[in-house]
Amino acid sequence: MKIKEEKEQEKEKFFISFPKRVGLKIVTRLCPSTKVKFARLIPMGTKFKLEIVYEKEIEERKKRHAERVLALDLGVNNLVGGLTTIPGEKGFLINGRPIKAVNQWFNKRRAKLQSIYDKQGLTTWGRKMLTLQLERMCKIADYFHKASRKIIDYCLEKNIDTIVIGYNPRWKQKVNMGKKNNQTFVFIPFKSLIDKITYKAEEKGIKVIPTEESYTSVCSFLDNEEIAFHPHYAGKRTHRGLFISTRGLKINADINSAGNIGRKVFPTLFSVMSNYGIVWAAVVHPVRWKIS
Repeated sequence: MKIKEEKEQEKEKFFISFPKRVGLKIVTRLCPSTKVKFARLIPMGTKFKLEIVYEKEIEERKKRHAERVLALDLGVNNLVGGLTTIPGEKGFLINGRPIKAVNQWFNKRRAKLQSIYDKQGLTTWGRKMLTLQLERMCKIADYFHKASRKIIDYCLEKNIDTIVIGYNPRWKQKVNMGKKNNQTFVFIPFKSLIDKITYKAEEKGIKVIPTEESYTSVCSFLDNEEIAFHPHYAGKRTHRGLFISTRGLKINADINSAGNIGRKVFPTLFSVMSNYGIVWAAVVHPVRWKIS
């Protein structure tokens, strides 16, 4: 397999050229000097996805400020909640409802098609079901790419050198995450989002640290509560996605979780913020990012 340059209607284009017996010619953004290691064709229902693995030299960037860390909490209604150690910098939220809408649309269409298959006695998925599955995957992947790109652009703008991402081992299993969230939650590929953030960050010299997120949603960030099981917790989470600290301050629950995720890896940096009240405005009034 080679990458060739050709002129097509007065425009230069790059094509991936396969051996004659394969008979494929695909437009690519990779230039002929790209060091391709290998390629693989992955079946995707009614289509195939071509993945190209190649070597890329990453420019060594200047060392960023060691204390500039971004902590991320992943969820359903808010796909991402982020909080940094930058004094006065507000937290941010990325809307997760578009992903929920895709899943709800997919589940409704799938149920209808499955009902037809059952009446016809079919035990395997037909072309319409495979196309539906592929369309769902593409919609989610597109949203994840845009969200991860916005996060990395933000890190570059704010000179952030480290990202801490919370993860839950139960994401890999079909477990009960609550009556309202269960069906939607288990079908959101959070691992894919983490992978997209990670490789985009590494290209820019930003370090990514995944950390297990147990007890980060129930412990109070502003009260600097130890992130562990307690018979009674300092704060409490309300039904409207808010978290109330012992001081009576209502903050966004996902930003509270993001702060605790940061404290798990960098306890000193994030604890100093809560002790001196630097983070109060940041967690009370997070900015909502639009992904389009």
